[in-house]
Amino acid sequence: PPSGGGPPGPPPAPNEPVEDPNSGIVYDYGFRIYNPTIAKFLSVDPLTASFAWNSPYSYAENDVIRSIDLDGLEKVYYTANYSKYQMAIRMVIMRDTELMSIWSEARKPSRASQFDVYFGTHSSKTNEASGFQADLGSRAKLMTQFENFSYNDKQRLGNKYNEVLDAYNKSKALFADMGINREDVMKSINNGKTVLAISLNREHLNLIYSGEGSINYEALSEGTFAFMHEIDLHLKNELNGISKDGVEEHKQWYNILESSEFYKKYKAYIEAGRSPRKDQVNKDSRAAEVYEKVENATKIMQSKYE
Repeated sequence: PPSGGGPPGPPPAPNEPVEDPNSGIVYDYGFRIYNPTIAKFLSVDPLTASFAWNSPYSYAENDVIRSIDLDGLEKVYYTANYSKYQMAIRMVIMRDTELMSIWSEARKPSRASQFDVYFGTHSSKTNEASGFQADLGSRAKLMTQFENFSYNDKQRLGNKYNEVLDAYNKSKALFADMGINREDVMKSINNGKTVLAISLNREHLNLIYSGEGSINYEALSEGTFAFMHEIDLHLKNELNGISKDGVEEHKQWYNILESSEFYKKYKAYIEAGRSPRKDQVNKDSRAAEVYEKVENATKIMQSKYE
């Protein structure tokens, strides 16, 4: 790609602008400084050795329509309907080293040739959960295969036809709701990649912006926790090739013992893959640890901007 592939003007997720006596207004991304006047980073990408095929000065590997550059390291796929919230969540994450470590785990350069991960939002009509992880690759393949079925193919499905049709309609609705282009996903699949998505509930995230120019920090904390939950609990296992049942992942992360009174009381809820409320979280769990870090990071951010 040509050098300096950044968009004109400030990129989508900068840190605060900084006055530079030589370059004017620049943006501190943490790992590099971005100059919107020339649409370039002012230093070489620290991950240049891992991405030799890219310009060391480019923004989001020149893929600026569907990607952003989170911290000056490498591109991240964000859907358009997530862009409204990603900066606030990002600024919470960047205020805690452990949260940054969790986030970085999902973006190791060594995984770039194996995985594409999209971050987006969904409506409650698509899924009532506050967040979920989805295998976009398998859904895209199912949709493409179903649309190419002949009459005989459909006949051979027999009683399973309605089941496949339902899966097709749900997958199609998910892609439309998250704003993901199926052709992009199929290209990644054809290049041998696994394509995943992390999605957060849009109605929940809308609570972050409680009024013009103001932020609901409690809602921001909850949204950030949901984001970290999906990465630390589900996505990390997937990227590391660890196959676990989602319910078992929840039990381990929330430290829910089947012998506990909590499990006995809420067994149906837990076995359905649902998460405990904040006030129900076991204090001796990984979930409680992440909750505490998110809350502290949110308080630091709040003290800085209020």
